[in-house]
Amino acid sequence: MNDEAYSDARLNAILSAGFDLDRGGKLHLFEIDGEMSDEAFESQIEREAGVTARNARSIAFLMRKWLRIRFQECMNSEEAHTLTRQQFQSCFDSACESTCRNGLMNYATAAFLGKSRVDGELNSRQLYIAQMDWVAVPGQQQYKAAQDYIIATINRQAWAEDDSISDIDVERFEQELLAGYKGNSHIAQMAHDGGTPEEIGLALFDGCLAPSHCKGIRIGNRDPLDGTVEGSYHMLANDEEIGWHPDWRERVRKFKEEHGDTA
Repeated sequence: MNDEAYSDARLNAILSAGFDLDRGGKLHLFEIDGEMSDEAFESQIEREAGVTARNARSIAFLMRKWLRIRFQECMNSEEAHTLTRQQFQSCFDSACESTCRNGLMNYATAAFLGKSRVDGELNSRQLYIAQMDWVAVPGQQQYKAAQDYIIATINRQAWAEDDSISDIDVERFEQELLAGYKGNSHIAQMAHDGGTPEEIGLALFDGCLAPSHCKGIRIGNRDPLDGTVEGSYHMLANDEEIGWHPDWRERVRKFKEEHGDTA
């Protein structure tokens, strides 16, 4: 392996090809030809991640650093010669989140997330995605749910480093979420008495995710950033704390039997 494999322009070209991989797709690191300038690659990241030029430079730097390590692994492992879509997406997500945590982005917002990242989340085997399928949540709402889930994950991790948010604030926030879920569950059951389980579940989903409900839940003495409350509900669904379908516990059991630890 020569130094050309490690040049920034070469790494940019390989990483750029990763954005075109389909789920389950893969590419061979030594079969990608050509080079790409830093400016072109950073512009692509701006489009994919919806970030500023400054943030794109940071993300590009972290992704190139990761790929250099990958090339070093190629010397000892034939498997490392191949880059899968999942590995590429993990690298991209990690670089974005590291940039956010390092203060270059002030927590995550919807504009921070590119379509490719949200699509990757929707194609995952996450339980909260399956929970929405069980009550036939429309595709546009599922897209927003995946977006909000990522936003909430990043923002809630950032709370741990925010001195103005205490553990008690987080605990009360969780209690408000669960209280809201129970209240909306009762309302959905009453309003759709005699309806199908899917109709009841969708009504519960809509009630918990309604802006009028979410805007009333606070973290400490301030309003959470847009998407954080909604995404926190999806995190609870993912952690088997709540469910949308009336028989969600049984469905979760079958789901885990089918997908195992990958779910």
